[in-house]
Amino acid sequence: MLEVLFQLHTEQWQQRNEPGVLAEPRVREFHRRVLRSLGQDGTVRLWAMRCGADVVGVKYTLWGNGRVWSYISGINQTYKPLSAGALLFEDVIGQAIAGGCATFDFLRGGESYKYVWGAADTQLYRLIVARA
Repeated sequence: MLEVLFQLHTEQWQQRNEPGVLAEPRVREFHRRVLRSLGQDGTVRLWAMRCGADVVGVKYTLWGNGRVWSYISGINQTYKPLSAGALLFEDVIGQAIAGGCATFDFLRGGESYKYVWGAADTQLYRLIVARA
């Protein structure tokens, strides 16, 4: 499903004439390695929604300590008019609740769809540590 995510995400961004964050081969290889190690214990989870033989969308999430971080997704553009992204989010959030998670973090960015789900802005901090 990771390769399908790469494909769907790339197709989304190509429509905007932009590469997207998963376009670089080294970034893709990083995620392949992450999934091999953290996918085994359930820290990284990929969710796929299908309609017949078609993959409608894939969501990449991280889970731990009663919290889910929604990292990135790819939506089949054929199904976008049917709110495929919202349906995928609904399923993942429902699974998070069923699994006892208390927090669903949409991560940074003020995209409007996040607020539809009740997201609230939180302060982000950046710490830079330099050698003396």
